[in-house]
Amino acid sequence: MATRPAGPSARAALRAATSSVHERLHAVPPFLALSEGRLTCDEYRALLSRMAGYYFAVARYLPIEPTRLQRLEQDLSAIGAPPPPAFDLVRVGDKARTLGWRYVVEGSIFGGRVIYRQLDYLFGDEESGRSFFRGTAAGASQWQALCAELEDAGTAPGAIDQMTEGALDAF
Repeated sequence: MATRPAGPSARAALRAATSSVHERLHAVPPFLALSEGRLTCDEYRALLSRMAGYYFAVARYLPIEPTRLQRLEQDLSAIGAPPPPAFDLVRVGDKARTLGWRYVVEGSIFGGRVIYRQLDYLFGDEESGRSFFRGTAAGASQWQALCAELEDAGTAPGAIDQMTEGALDAF
């Protein structure tokens, strides 16, 4: 195993490099309304459909747990959401950029547990329609494995910069 160069961990560097984009995403009207408990059912249908389009497009290039994608399809059906829009994403070429993409995509999936709880006001105890966000038993271990992979790959010269470029592209 390579010796870790001086400086922030790969994950800390990615978090710092993407924090302003991440914060701006929280201010996008549907996400802001969700966090304030005022997103309507119709707005949630549109939001979930748009998010599904992104995740389905990403899944053509990156591994996303099949159970999560199945739940997303079931949720769309359960709430009568419109068909997801088609997204045409640029294929990621190298390992470091791919890891940056995975950091964003898997981080958003893992962080979906917050969205799951925020939807209590619309769903009560019902899971159908938001099960994608609840997570799976494997979710935490998959996130930990990705974090270890980021740190290991981050020891290569220039890798953190390439991961950062990939992460910013993923947003």
